[in-house]
Amino acid sequence: MKKRIVSLLVAAAMLTMMLPSAFAASTVTRAEWIEQLVDALSMTVESDDNMPDNYFSDISEDDSYYRDILVAVEFGVIDLEEGEDFEPTKSATREFAAQTLNSALQFQLDEDSSYTFSESGDVTYPDDIQVAINRGWFALSGGKALPYTAITSAEATAMLDDAKAVIADEAVDENYNSTYTFANGVKEIPKDTDVTIGSDNTVTITDYENTISGGDIFVVYNSGYPVPFKAVSVEKNDNQTIITTTKDGTDDAILSADAEGEIDVDLENFEADELTTYSVTNTKTDEVEEMSVELQSVNYDKNSKSLSVSKKISLGSAAAGTVTVKLSNIKLSHKEKGRQAEAIITANSTVTTEVSFDFGSYVGIPSSLVLGTIPVAGVGDITLSMDYSLKGGVAMTWNGEIKAGVTYNNGDLRIVKGYKKTGFSFTAEAAITAGLKLSAGVDLKAIKGIIYATVGVKMNFSVKGFDSGTPKTCVTIKGYLYATVGADVSVFGKSIPIKPQGIFNESNSPVRAVYHYEDNVLVSGCTRGLNLKYTTSTNSKYFNPSPSYGSGSYGGGSGTSEPVVIWEYKVEDDGNATITSYKGTASAVAVPSTIDGYKVTKIGASAFKNNKNLYSVTMPNSVTEIGNSAFYNCTNLSNLKLPSNITTLGCQTFYGCDSLTEIYIPKTLQVLDWPFSNSGVVTAEFEYGITTIPDDIFNGASKLKYVEIPETVTEIGSASFKECTALETIKLPEYIVKIGNSAFYNCTNLSNLKLPSNITTLGCQTFYGCDSLTEIYIPKTLQVLDWPFSNSGVVTAEFEYGITTIPDDIFNGASKLKYVEIPETVTEIGSASFKKCTALETIKIPETVTEIGDGVFQGCTSLKEISIPDSVTDMGTYIFDGCTSLTKVKLPSVRYNITYDTFRNCKSLTDIVLPSTVTAIRSNAFYGCESLTSLELPSGVQTIESSAFENCKALKNISIPEKCENIWNNAFKSCTSLAKVDMQYGLKNIYSGAFYECEALNNVSIPDSVTSIGSQAFYGCDSLSDVQFGIGIKEIPDSAFRRCPALVEIALPRYCTKVASNAFAENTKMTKVTVFPSMTSIENNSFSYPAKMTMRGVSGSYAQTYAKNRNMTFEAINNPITGLKFYKDSLDFSGTWETKVLPLNILPSDSTADITYTSADENIATVENGVVKSVGYGTTTITAQSGSRKATITINVLRSANSVSLDKTELSMEVGDKATLKATMNPSNATDKLTWSTSNASVVTVDNGNVTAVGTGKATVIVTTTSGKTASCTVEVTGSFTITAEAGENGTISPSGVKSVKSNEKVTYNITPNYGYVVKDVFVNGKSVGAVETYTFNGITADSTIKAEFAKVNVTYANNSISISSNAELKNLKLIVAEYDDNNVLTNCNVKTVSANAGKAYTDTIKSKPNMKIMIWNSFDNMRPIWCN
Repeated sequence: MKKRIVSLLVAAAMLTMMLPSAFAASTVTRAEWIEQLVDALSMTVESDDNMPDNYFSDISEDDSYYRDILVAVEFGVIDLEEGEDFEPTKSATREFAAQTLNSALQFQLDEDSSYTFSESGDVTYPDDIQVAINRGWFALSGGKALPYTAITSAEATAMLDDAKAVIADEAVDENYNSTYTFANGVKEIPKDTDVTIGSDNTVTITDYENTISGGDIFVVYNSGYPVPFKAVSVEKNDNQTIITTTKDGTDDAILSADAEGEIDVDLENFEADELTTYSVTNTKTDEVEEMSVELQSVNYDKNSKSLSVSKKISLGSAAAGTVTVKLSNIKLSHKEKGRQAEAIITANSTVTTEVSFDFGSYVGIPSSLVLGTIPVAGVGDITLSMDYSLKGGVAMTWNGEIKAGVTYNNGDLRIVKGYKKTGFSFTAEAAITAGLKLSAGVDLKAIKGIIYATVGVKMNFSVKGFDSGTPKTCVTIKGYLYATVGADVSVFGKSIPIKPQGIFNESNSPVRAVYHYEDNVLVSGCTRGLNLKYTTSTNSKYFNPSPSYGSGSYGGGSGTSEPVVIWEYKVEDDGNATITSYKGTASAVAVPSTIDGYKVTKIGASAFKNNKNLYSVTMPNSVTEIGNSAFYNCTNLSNLKLPSNITTLGCQTFYGCDSLTEIYIPKTLQVLDWPFSNSGVVTAEFEYGITTIPDDIFNGASKLKYVEIPETVTEIGSASFKECTALETIKLPEYIVKIGNSAFYNCTNLSNLKLPSNITTLGCQTFYGCDSLTEIYIPKTLQVLDWPFSNSGVVTAEFEYGITTIPDDIFNGASKLKYVEIPETVTEIGSASFKKCTALETIKIPETVTEIGDGVFQGCTSLKEISIPDSVTDMGTYIFDGCTSLTKVKLPSVRYNITYDTFRNCKSLTDIVLPSTVTAIRSNAFYGCESLTSLELPSGVQTIESSAFENCKALKNISIPEKCENIWNNAFKSCTSLAKVDMQYGLKNIYSGAFYECEALNNVSIPDSVTSIGSQAFYGCDSLSDVQFGIGIKEIPDSAFRRCPALVEIALPRYCTKVASNAFAENTKMTKVTVFPSMTSIENNSFSYPAKMTMRGVSGSYAQTYAKNRNMTFEAINNPITGLKFYKDSLDFSGTWETKVLPLNILPSDSTADITYTSADENIATVENGVVKSVGYGTTTITAQSGSRKATITINVLRSANSVSLDKTELSMEVGDKATLKATMNPSNATDKLTWSTSNASVVTVDNGNVTAVGTGKATVIVTTTSGKTASCTVEVTGSFTITAEAGENGTISPSGVKSVKSNEKVTYNITPNYGYVVKDVFVNGKSVGAVETYTFNGITADSTIKAEFAKVNVTYANNSISISSNAELKNLKLIVAEYDDNNVLTNCNVKTVSANAGKAYTDTIKSKPNMKIMIWNSFDNMRPIWCN
């Protein structure tokens, strides 16, 4: 028992000895604390490219905690000068932990609070230690905080848990179901009510049925937050209640809140300070001078919802420069619950500034320059300003998120801060401060006052001179990113001013740059031994030495190191420098304005090519040219502003710059060669004042989606937006008159585009490949085009009423075009205007059209039928060439020829009637009309030209009119179904290939009048079994009837003398040929199979000799003539020396007996072998006789008329009237015969000059002499009809009611809306003709009606925003903003064009100004007002 007790005592003693080490609290190192802090507060840096430099001498990339320490530096929580040791393995003290954690949380002490620990005077961060004590992060020990004691792991965990809870409590739930309690009598306007709040607190409520009276207190909601107002006066305007308000007396309108959410800030409401001037005193001269801060541009991008503001600063030679601020995604988050309140403003911002100051001799310089204000409706205002110091120059770029606010929770007050940098660069000289200040006015229930944040650059320098040795001077320049937040607010009625808190300062900034210069040469260390712990390495992404020390290379600190080359350059002939290469590693680069004393004016080709480190570039305004591929494949370059004087960008300047998403184009830019192709540019804005968008500027910018073109632009250059495949919509200013070649080529997603109302010219392939552009409206000003819509997606096209000519080529190649509306003002359709519109199925040509150009519908493969009105008098060639679906065509009643290739390859054409006036069928007119089975040729047709009906494979028969003298080459070639051809006496020539391979043609009778047949005229006519020749043919040419296998027997023409080679070759069934005594020559190969053939002829003739030589059977014939008869009573000759073949029937056809011909008067006509020649004027007879058989015909040789005229060229008649036309020939002794005809027998008939009106319309009466001279008279036949005009409510039509008119009478109706209204639609005979304000009836044929409808124009102008809408489509209304001075003199006038679809609103931002008038007119033509404020 004793032993056991002793053992227990020994064990207890040993345990007691071990307790201090086993239970001692563990501590954390500084590195471990930072790792835990970064993790607990979710501190992240999205890209290593955005990490700060390593400012500490005792950590490196090899350390596991290296990245977390740099992240902490990025968030400004480590307060340690550059070059010092971080001491990562040293224990984290209470002071270190309190300072770093509260640097992130920003708890604030009350102004009247005191420190509760005794060491407050001995520590660096007493406020942070007191916050730690207040929060319970660690406890006092005997009144001491023990700031240098290491924190334990448990303390670290407790501190970070508290921090996480604080951050979590800060978060705002956007979808929180907020509730509010209002004081008695406060009227609550429902959240879903349409409300606008103007900058002057004028409240406009739409469609609110309840009553609000003067003196009422009411609340409306802005992004779910209730805003109280007191009504001063109330006005009702239709469905709107407009209330003038005050905020006085509304403090207690909201009693309590259980709410949280976000209020969006509408940047479109930004109100810029356009020009601010300051009177400053020059202490050197004691003169007062004027400093100006002038607005350069304000642009709000509705697509990205971002605001860009630029201002110019000037003070003689003392200050010059610009500052540009871009903001987006501004939100005001709020939380109000019991004694907890929160208000936080966040914004994404980009600041670019380049300013040179020399204010040393001036007093009165403002330290802050106001840019403008953004009103937050009913809640407060956000003010943008720039803070500047007094001396020096700076070029600075900041990009990132700013966050500032206050939170209050049961007595604990925090400043909320956040600066998340995504890019920062600067270069500066002398002592400088430049930064953006964002101040937010807050008027919430629990928090009221001002919250502000500033971010920018500060720089200071020190100079040390030496009396002897070198260097003579050492200059050290230090710059850093600074940021502050502050507030002057009251919380729950208690005023709590919060002094500015330095979030980033000289010793904790994430971006610090230290440069040391010896005799103006940048070095990495000081040879004079000055205490210089840190200088920025040339490898740093923040290495940007001062432009004043611009140098191509930089030496080492000891003088022994090799120089580091940063800039390579060459000196041009003009003495200026071109930078040829950048060798540095900085991510943000400032190009020097001078380098080694040379002014930099150009960035050379490939200077920054393939630089993956580059994030931001600032260029001086001295740069005017950037060369080819200068920034090629700089994939991380995201921040760049082109110099304000830039004129030239080279080829592929920014090719592959994927991160460069926005660009601002100065108006000086002129020469380009697709600089942004394959870049990341999404948004582009052009400077106001630019007049021409340069050629190729965004050629190949495939990501470009948003473009802002100012109203100063009049021309868009060639290929300027070519291949911008992401571009969906673009607004073209109304003053643009020209859009160049391929300007929007292959913009495949462009779907929304309206051509300017003043456009005159569209270049070649302007919208080629714009697949998504399905609708287009063509202004009447458009004149010059070169197939701009070829291969586009345009389905529907409408022309503006008033256009007179459809321009040439306008829709040439628009393969998807299906619907076209041509107004009745059009008189001419230009050449190729709808060529290759392969989807076009139908189109209506108005009766105002008189001319249709060449190839208008060529290649419209879906066009099925078309009616050409009688008004058309001039038709070009190729009009329907290739319209393969065209089945039916109605031609004008008066046409004199079917022009070349008119219906070529209209493979489906089956139904067409040729006007009776047609005299010629031109070459290829019906070529390839494979479905055309029959066609009646008018009696007046005189010629059928080459290939006119070639390949009409379904054509079965054709009758050649008597007046047709020539069938030209290949006219009916390959008409494989043509079985019958009826040729009339009068035909003179059948040319080569005329009926080539007409396989179905079985017989042909060639009239006596034909004197020549061309080679291969009937080649390959497989079914041709019977050929009858007239007596006029003297020769059968080469291959004329070759390969006619069905031809068995043939009798050659009576007076034929020659049969050429192969004339009847390869006719396998031919066995018999009759040859008359006149024959003198037959080629040996004229017949392919002589051995099986019998040649019939007169004994002893050439026929017998030929038969013997060719081993043919010869059959002697001697057949008498049994019948002679002329099948015409007379022949008319038009003057002397004309020849005609006699129209003589001879029976039998193979009779070989001689025929003698005699003329009764050879002074009038002679005759030989049936051919009569006129030799004198008069009448005689010709007699043909063979044996006892005799026939006589009268010959009239007429004195030809040189011309013929009618006593009337125009006639106006009414139905049933009769009139007589008298024809007079010149010379008066002309004896030509006259033939009368009408172009439209349904309108008038004519008999020997006697005209009878039988129907309304127009027709042409034509008189023709024997010699072919013509004269015509246009006859218009009218009837009496009525037009009934009716206007709906809110407008008039004039004339109104029922009006009697003649069918040929033009009657114009004027449709006028009342004030505040527009024409909605006009119906003629029940069919809409559009929202026209004039309509003309022309040539009505029946009683007609016209009715007009009107629609109200709804206009709302409030909160600097105007909305214009109507139930009617709004087209080209004029929105006029006129500004007047105090004497009512017009000082400025801006005009915009308003267009919107029915039921849709046109919206725009118009900043309210004193003495400003806003007007809406229908147009500038008649200047009819619609609305005025």
